[in-house]
Amino acid sequence: IDPTRFLQFFDLPQSEPLVVKGRVFPVTCTEKPKPDNCADQKLIELHIVPSVIELYPKHEGHTLVFLPGQGEIERALRIFKSKLPDDCTALSLYGSQSPEDQEKVIKFNQKDKRMVVFCTNVAETSLTIPNVRLVIDSGWAKEARYDVKRRLTVIETVRISRSSADQRKGRAGRTAPGHCERLYKDAELQRQNIEPEILRSSLDLVLLQLIRLGLDPKTFPFMDQPESNVINQSVDVLTRLKCIDDQKITKRGELFTELALDLVLAFQYM
Repeated sequence: IDPTRFLQFFDLPQSEPLVVKGRVFPVTCTEKPKPDNCADQKLIELHIVPSVIELYPKHEGHTLVFLPGQGEIERALRIFKSKLPDDCTALSLYGSQSPEDQEKVIKFNQKDKRMVVFCTNVAETSLTIPNVRLVIDSGWAKEARYDVKRRLTVIETVRISRSSADQRKGRAGRTAPGHCERLYKDAELQRQNIEPEILRSSLDLVLLQLIRLGLDPKTFPFMDQPESNVINQSVDVLTRLKCIDDQKITKRGELFTELALDLVLAFQYM
């Protein structure tokens, strides 16, 4: 997060952000891009899992292997478990897991075993695993994006941002010096930061909440400003669904804000 953007947005030029420094150990970082003859659909079998098998015995502590989603994790686990080292336990970690399954990873305490955890970006910041000394980063993540034309949220596999790559790297240096192996070239990181969620999500419910508060969504000063045509389309949808009338919220609109569902789905349930 860039604190200067918040200071500028709230017009606080004389203020300074409060910085709380955490203890971070040094983390070495090397690149190991996929071979030219490795097809994308064979990336897990021919590049990611072999990299884990090669690097695991060279490092101490636990290992995090960042993959895009649950499907890729389950596939990698099946392959890796057939070649599992004797002192290793292979586990998974992703957002839709039950709290009990996530606890197995976070509170792992088998003293004679080391973990290899195949995980999504939920392990970047949301959940912390102690004693991670090796991070293997595929450089990919799943990202939800709203398709304005089709009015659907689609899940895309995208190259991560540079800030996400740094977060993943930092996981190897929380308790001791560690290593990060990036399975891609640095030049492939085209984005500095993750795109703000408001720019890749449906605005229908957000704008309806603003109207409920008596604010004009067309002039509201968003920190990350959506395009005017996206705002206009959303206002048109709210009008067609009879959620607003003459820029004022209706009884139906108030009900939909309480339901907090996608408005088209909420309309179909009525």
